[in-house]
Amino acid sequence: MTVSRSEGDSPGEPPGDPPGGPPGDSPGGEPPVRPAGGHTLREPCPRCSRVIEADERFVRWCPACEWNVDPRPQPPPASRFERRAAQAAADEGPRLLAEVSLEPEVRLPRDPARLRVWFLALAVHLVTAALVGAGVALAVAAWPGVIGVAVGVVLAFAGLALGPRPRRGDPGVAAIDLCDASALAALVGEVAAAVGTAAPERFEVDASFGSDLSTTAIRRRTTVRMGAPLWVCLDPQQRVAMLAHVLAHPVRGDSANRRFVASADESLRRWVDSLTDEAPARERRGVWGDGLNRAAIAGARRIAVAQLRRLRTTATTATQRAEYRADEIAARVAGREALTGALETLLLADRCTSAARRGAAGGQDPWAAARRAIADVPGHERERLRRLSRRRGQAWDDPHPPTAHRLAFARTRADLPAQVACPPERAVAVAAEVHPALATVAGELQARVGA
Repeated sequence: MTVSRSEGDSPGEPPGDPPGGPPGDSPGGEPPVRPAGGHTLREPCPRCSRVIEADERFVRWCPACEWNVDPRPQPPPASRFERRAAQAAADEGPRLLAEVSLEPEVRLPRDPARLRVWFLALAVHLVTAALVGAGVALAVAAWPGVIGVAVGVVLAFAGLALGPRPRRGDPGVAAIDLCDASALAALVGEVAAAVGTAAPERFEVDASFGSDLSTTAIRRRTTVRMGAPLWVCLDPQQRVAMLAHVLAHPVRGDSANRRFVASADESLRRWVDSLTDEAPARERRGVWGDGLNRAAIAGARRIAVAQLRRLRTTATTATQRAEYRADEIAARVAGREALTGALETLLLADRCTSAARRGAAGGQDPWAAARRAIADVPGHERERLRRLSRRRGQAWDDPHPPTAHRLAFARTRADLPAQVACPPERAVAVAAEVHPALATVAGELQARVGA
């Protein structure tokens, strides 16, 4: 599941009073001890009284008792469905982690389980298509009757509004044809061969903090997309690990299936939201009409909620098990340390993207600003983010398990020599070929943020 994050969750609080109260708020009113010439201060923990070392630029917290590890706790889920989903994720995550950690090689979901997920998603898409089809058929049959045509148009537009929507193209994408980038093509091709899949034809860079693999429907051209903030904050071997994870999607066989299921999930969420009666009790008669209409709407919402819960419950274990398998492949191809380093960088996504936007707004190189922001994070703050991810169940995005669980799983894999290496001379050649795309995306980011 994806957990929303606020600015306070990311490292790097502004100078002044860090989260958890002003520096003088320690037991007995003892002021913190700040060594000369640095940002580090030492003070007793308000909860357990142990001496903690903190950086005044970051969140103050205690590793012993975990005081202030989450300075801005998230509010509990508002709806009963969200509370049940959060509880189910909290129960299933540790169980699945323990299960895959004991397996010498992560087993992919069995075909029956994958088929159940696919048929559940198909049922959602068929209902949406039936609504659009019924609306069109009614409008055609009722022509030129105004009422029938109007009802048919409303039904058709409702189906289109509640159905899956195509992903909007990002204007800030720079494409690299791998035929014209020999060093990058050689690296991507070697990683693909080690993973056991065909090499992609294109490499794209955008301003997001993420990565993706897509295939065009007609020409079947495969494209790897890497977010510039993520790419520049990884070292060369960590980039190999991230490429291996992305290219493992076709090997897992769930790339297209995942998009199909995600679009069904999106449609069901729109159905649930559209059928939610948020009007006050005294206004419901004017909003929904009589009690019969309200009962029909409530019944339809219960059906949509039940279907959404069934789809997510069935899909989560299969999808996350496949993600663990992709991490296992990445650890084998790039080395375990490279994978764990890449995963720890994901915990710094908010700090990295915020620094890039601030740099772009100030007319600076956003990617240099992002690298500086990552380099400034001390070890105790990285540990706090690991514990925060474990406590909240924060994941990179919906298909992935919590990042803290992925880190724990990666450390259970054998630490073998990397199958694909990216030594300094190779990294320089690859960087030279990616640099024009990074510059293009940086310029478009500066234009968007108003530099």
